Amino acid sequence: MNNGQWTMDNKDALSPERQDYLVYRKTPRVNIKKVGAIFLALIILLIFFSRTIYEHNLPRVTAVRPQTGRLSKLEVSRGVAAHAEVENIFAMVTGTAHDVLVREGEAVEAGQALLHLSFDRANAERRLADLQNSRDRIANDIQNLNLQIDRVNRQINTLLSETYEAEYISRHQLNTLDVDIRMAEIELDFARQAYNDVRDREERDDDARRRARLDINRARTRLESLQLQQQETERNIERQQERERESIALLEQSRESRLADLRGEIASLQNNVQSRNIDLAGISLQEEPYRAALEDFETFAVITAPVSGTILSMNIVSGELVRENQLMVSVGLAGEFVVECVVSMDNNFVVPGDSAELTNMSHRVIGTVLSVTPTAHGKTVQVGFSSEAVTPGETFDVTFRKESDTTFTLVPNGALRQDNDGFFVNQIRRRDGIMGTEYYLARVNVFIGDSDNSNTAIVQGIIFFEPIVHISSRAVSPGDIVVLENESDFFES
Repeated sequence: MNNGQWTMDNKDALSPERQDYLVYRKTPRVNIKKVGAIFLALIILLIFFSRTIYEHNLPRVTAVRPQTGRLSKLEVSRGVAAHAEVENIFAMVTGTAHDVLVREGEAVEAGQALLHLSFDRANAERRLADLQNSRDRIANDIQNLNLQIDRVNRQINTLLSETYEAEYISRHQLNTLDVDIRMAEIELDFARQAYNDVRDREERDDDARRRARLDINRARTRLESLQLQQQETERNIERQQERERESIALLEQSRESRLADLRGEIASLQNNVQSRNIDLAGISLQEEPYRAALEDFETFAVITAPVSGTILSMNIVSGELVRENQLMVSVGLAGEFVVECVVSMDNNFVVPGDSAELTNMSHRVIGTVLSVTPTAHGKTVQVGFSSEAVTPGETFDVTFRKESDTTFTLVPNGALRQDNDGFFVNQIRRRDGIMGTEYYLARVNVFIGDSDNSNTAIVQGIIFFEPIVHISSRAVSPGDIVVLENESDFFES
């Protein structure tokens, strides 16, 4: 005994019963509750890790619900501001420039003097004489053209008055045949009656009967021959009439063709007359500056700005000889600008008349779409606006934005799928599986309408409360089992 306790070394000194008791006390007892708790915890852990491993291999998706709303289309482009209108000043007559009063980039007011031109009076008079000669030649040309028009009109009237009638052959021969056929029919009747008279006699006379039968045959043969002649004559008359109708049709066709040619000739002559009249009007316009120069030479020599704006280009210098119709000055209209930019080819919402926002570091203005022109690289859009603060050459970001007039059922563009059978979405549904509640995908075919940068309008196929796949960790297909990341947004736990 050590410290009042028995040890295994001196257990031999104990009785057998005491030794059995000590062995029993030495063996530990099994705790059933503890073992059960451990076993249950192991099962829960195994289920948890099994589900975790199972779900780890599944695609993870985020769902959305279709929403009711309007499509909002947006596209941003960039362009440079330029004058919307440019007035070009051309020299009306030949002269020499002096006293150039403005420079490029300078702002001018309408009516402001830009430069002076000195003119050669003798040259102006010579030019007026040349223009008068041209006027006389054109007037003579117009008179000749009108005479030709009268001649062609007379030819047309002559053609219209012509008539064509079919001259059918005489039907005398056919009428004669009709008489002969009637006579032959009478002769055949007489022959038959004579034969019947001979046949009905009591005394037999074979020679008389034979002669009567021959008379019948001759009369019948003559009748058939005449009938054949009648048929052939009728066919000949029909063929002749058909040829004459064809001949008349050809004549009519030839006349219509000739009429068409003559009418075309008149149209061409009238166009020439109109063109020469335009030339006459042009001569009058050319004469005006020379006449004005001769009437008030000094006043006419002052070249002024036609509008208020900016001098874009000064194409002459003092002392330079300026030729007729030479460009001298270009003036950009003040306050009116246009920005040209390019939008994508599939942009179908920007149309002339729409508003557009133009912004840069210094300005924000609202412009109006003037034109939309398809090109090889997109659609070129011109936006006009008014501003007294903007200067030509400024760069602007041009924002086009338009909201649909009606509301639609909208889904994000990323939720739409397409295959050979058309467009569809992957609807998320719930069911009981081997690992508990699971989510799977079901194909729902849809018909789409218009779209914007974010959403597409669904015309038919889905309703608002059906959740659909928006984002997926990897490619999914209808029938796949998935893990729904935002489960609480759609289903109760």
